[in-house]
Amino acid sequence: MSARIGFIGVGRMGAAMAEQVAKAGLSLGVYDVDAKACQRMAALGATVAGSPKELAAQSDLISIVVLDDAQVRQVMSGADGVLDGARPGAVVAVHSTVHLSTLLEVAERARSREVEIIDAAVSGHVAGANKGELAVMLGGNADTIERFRTVFETYGGLVLRMGPLGSGMKTKLARNAIGYLQLLAAYEGMRLATAAGIDLADLTRIVQYSEARSGLLNFYMSRPTVDPLDPARKDHEALLGVARTVVPTADKDLSAALALGDELDVDLPAVRLGRAWLRAVWGLEPPPGHPD
Repeated sequence: MSARIGFIGVGRMGAAMAEQVAKAGLSLGVYDVDAKACQRMAALGATVAGSPKELAAQSDLISIVVLDDAQVRQVMSGADGVLDGARPGAVVAVHSTVHLSTLLEVAERARSREVEIIDAAVSGHVAGANKGELAVMLGGNADTIERFRTVFETYGGLVLRMGPLGSGMKTKLARNAIGYLQLLAAYEGMRLATAAGIDLADLTRIVQYSEARSGLLNFYMSRPTVDPLDPARKDHEALLGVARTVVPTADKDLSAALALGDELDVDLPAVRLGRAWLRAVWGLEPPPGHPD
């Protein structure tokens, strides 16, 4: 590919991604407010720009890997921003996780300059980027995405177009909701174990060992719908059968955990909520607020 690739934001994550682009032998330019970060990329053969505007002027694909909504707006529309320098027909890939409204706002401004925005959310952290194994969730024009697919594949082990503009960001927000709320469950379990005198290192070994073998989350997420399961539907049979077994067992187990928490004076709000939602979560009844 002869396209020129520019990265704005080469901190830990951006640098790891940009390094994969450089290793693939693609033309790479970078910009970051941290001069040392740019110097490290220059050592890999990247051209260092003095501003987002300068970088955009010399790039066909401008990849943005900055911290938050405010920084995305700033590098796009601020003084010496991308939209001051990008040529008509240039493409901007927003890798940063931002509010959907911010993405659409930036896309509207870019459209007035004949610059195309695609959202290109990534998951897998720096470790995944260092291995070129990120999940890349793309939203935008299908032809544009295909045009730059080889770039995304330099740092992405799984590269999927999720739909039109915004679809990649929506996927990332849903994925992060799952990831971060798993931490809440882990935190409550760790608090309960600590209060009960259980060594956290041993608990961690048990959880990691059993989770690797149970595959419960993977099985659950293979369900065809979040609506209540229908016994008449063939594709609902397997999950329905498991649900009818799991729900009573889970209710018993969570009830016992809550009782232990009460005994040890450890509040477990997530466990309590999880128990209350068990039947809805497993599709045996509509969740609260469901139109049914």
